[in-house]
Amino acid sequence: MGNKQSYTTNSEETVSHDIKNSNELLQRSLNREDNSFERYMLIWLDKKSNDNTLDTLRTKTLLRQLNNNRCLFYNDVNVFLNEYEQLLVAKEKILLIISGSFAEQILPQISNIPTIIIFCSNYKKYHHLLHKKYRNLCDICVEHELLKASIQREIPSLKFNLFDNQMLKTMRPLDQILASEDFTNSSAYFSYVCFIDILKQMPKTAQAMEIMIRKCLDYYRNDKTSKILDSIKEFRNTYSADKALDWYTQDTFVYKLINQAFRTEDITLWYLFRFYIVDLCEQLEDIHKKQNLSTILTLYRGQTHLPIVEFEYIKANIGALIAINGFLSTSKDVNIAKQFILGAEDSNEFKVVLFEITVDPCNLKK
Repeated sequence: MGNKQSYTTNSEETVSHDIKNSNELLQRSLNREDNSFERYMLIWLDKKSNDNTLDTLRTKTLLRQLNNNRCLFYNDVNVFLNEYEQLLVAKEKILLIISGSFAEQILPQISNIPTIIIFCSNYKKYHHLLHKKYRNLCDICVEHELLKASIQREIPSLKFNLFDNQMLKTMRPLDQILASEDFTNSSAYFSYVCFIDILKQMPKTAQAMEIMIRKCLDYYRNDKTSKILDSIKEFRNTYSADKALDWYTQDTFVYKLINQAFRTEDITLWYLFRFYIVDLCEQLEDIHKKQNLSTILTLYRGQTHLPIVEFEYIKANIGALIAINGFLSTSKDVNIAKQFILGAEDSNEFKVVLFEITVDPCNLKK
């Protein structure tokens, strides 16, 4: 598989692939013993965290016992924020225990930490924070035993948290894939197109659906509104394979999490959504056959958050090939597409873009 000459591109497929070898890659990736899923860091941020008092020592001892000494203690917000960025780069999974006064000060700055617990002496003083839009703030504890119970309740989710510290990519330059000497170790090679072909060979099970639902419920467990959780419960009770596209086109958790999973390029996340992805692809293929397109289509897509790196890559590679991570929603009406970028402005990180996409049905086989 290391021979570049055995991989070609044409109008039918972006990258040709060997299903058998890819299936083996999938199984190795999913069955590997990855200790990173089990590793996480407990951090205590409190002005008193370095005091030599009985109460402080009790808190430190509790945290060390819960996590085999993988703990950090900070009494200064600025020092914590500086080192916290390094922890994110290292992809450490973090559970932060923070004092009430520090929480009021920095909660908006630490949205990337998936799980935060306030540990304080006055519940009523900080209770209002639970009603704000801090999805990562899961509890307020005033006693050590309550803190212990809260941490133990959050640990299973912390070990494998959806999208935790993941970098999202909306597209993959195909020259990176074709230039790779070692496809088996290249995340670029393992495209979602190849992945879907493999999933279709696997049996559909009710268990696969339940696993996806449980992970979605877990991801939104700290959501302060009931709308999303109600939507997930409705999905569990009413979903059927012929409704896959209806769920995707609605403004629900399905659209957000499916595309977010693909854009992580992490196949362990893709695999969580396997039953729904297959249903969606099969329904799209069925609709494509019924449409029996014979004329060239011009489609439009408005996108407000195209990363600068990807925008510059497109500009510099006119005529080249790219692979899109996930699914794209488009419209035949340019005015509808413009509605999705109405009022949006470029920023230092993202560009506002209107795509014009020409689709030649003569080159579409599926």
